[in-house]
Amino acid sequence: MTPNERVEQSAAEISKQAHAGPDGPRELTEDEVQRVFLDQVRAMCRYWVEESIATTVKEKVEGVAFSILVALDGGNIGLPGFIVAPSPHPDDKEYHRSHGENWYPENDPEAVKCDIGGSLHEHFHIHEPPANNAASDTIPAGSPGDNT
Repeated sequence: MTPNERVEQSAAEISKQAHAGPDGPRELTEDEVQRVFLDQVRAMCRYWVEESIATTVKEKVEGVAFSILVALDGGNIGLPGFIVAPSPHPDDKEYHRSHGENWYPENDPEAVKCDIGGSLHEHFHIHEPPANNAASDTIPAGSPGDNT
């Protein structure tokens, strides 16, 4: 089984576990949605650790980031799309205004503004800053990912 097939199988198993109940199918609770999402992110991390085509740290990290964006956008088996909108502190608007800075829109559950979900993964590489240098693609000695 390929790493990608394991991720898909994991998503299906997670979804079934979260849906299982003595009274049949029901709406997931907030805790269950959070658990399913985080379990899926963990499966993505395992996939990218084992991925052999991506050889640099940068490729693997970008792979995890892209996979998470795809999941948030609703392009992942076993997960719906998610609303991704700012939730600033109540004092942020006045603080930024007093400093001559722009601020993020406030949201309420009934009228979500600035939902950026749905196409995040499509824009991930479009506005990518230029690469600094090849050294950024290596794991520093002594880091958790250093296998030396």
